[in-house]
Amino acid sequence: MKMLAGALLLGVSATAASTAEPVFSPERVKGHVAFLADDLLEGRGTGTRGHEIAAKYVAAQFGDYGLVPGGKDGSWFQRVTLSEARLGDTPATVTLTPARGAAQSWANATSVIVNPSQLEAVTDVAAPLVFAGYGIDAPRQGFDDYAGLDVRGKIVVVLRGIPKGSPSEVWAHLGSEKTVMAAARGAIGMVTIGTLQSRKLRPWKISLQYAAEPQMTWVKPDGTPFEEAPAIRATATLDTPVAEALFAGARTPLAKVLAQADGGGRPRGFALAGTLRISATSKTRTLTSPEVIGKIEGSDPKLKHEYVVMMAHLDISGSSRARAATISTMARSIMLPGSR
Repeated sequence: MKMLAGALLLGVSATAASTAEPVFSPERVKGHVAFLADDLLEGRGTGTRGHEIAAKYVAAQFGDYGLVPGGKDGSWFQRVTLSEARLGDTPATVTLTPARGAAQSWANATSVIVNPSQLEAVTDVAAPLVFAGYGIDAPRQGFDDYAGLDVRGKIVVVLRGIPKGSPSEVWAHLGSEKTVMAAARGAIGMVTIGTLQSRKLRPWKISLQYAAEPQMTWVKPDGTPFEEAPAIRATATLDTPVAEALFAGARTPLAKVLAQADGGGRPRGFALAGTLRISATSKTRTLTSPEVIGKIEGSDPKLKHEYVVMMAHLDISGSSRARAATISTMARSIMLPGSR
């Protein structure tokens, strides 16, 4: 999870933040991008020195635009406590024991990517497999991928993303809730396989660049990390050779499932033969990170205490990726007040 580290609170019926509107210019954008994408900021990773510098820079820009601080005690900043989980020193593995034949095992960052756990120092989950289409359980919105499936105590296998042609951001939200939906049905693990479309958009060699990335979440008042679906004890992403091994002997071949999805169809789920085991160790640490909050107060005396909240990422990870991400980040978090 990436923290939303820049926030702009617009008072309802707000007037301009200052007498003169800031002037939008390519040169100003270039200046912001050059600073925030510089390797001296070390990629602006959450909880790092570079991100702290970037937060102070954004706060200074907010002040220059005429915003007022929106944090506690008149500050620009709100500190957020986070939990960072990384894979431990023991190599994580995914092992498939088919109904017939010898077991096959893959180490993390080869043909599988195993996610660390926020809640368990040692993860060892072995269970039967059930393919559940895209893994979206929302009958009222037209998705019923778990219809007729029993996934209690099992690991569900789902396609990446949402079906082609699915409208609106509602569907994108449903796609982000797959672990919650699987947990509600009683699953204990989830593995994701790419569609033909997702493989083109994000080849496996690109995914491997993120295999060692930590997972982040916020810390609840009781001091424990927040997890949407704690019952899902293990998750992983699988490359094509592993997916093919999972579907060996299945009633519907993987190639047919992928072709149906690529044509805009919604493949129906079914049980897969064999058992999958996901083993990993994880280590966590607690850190804090600043959110930058600036306000433009409204002019209507009745509505000025109501706010429209606009947020954008300020943190990122890795110097080269920081350069690639900064243009869109800056357009949303810094230049927005001046481009109204």
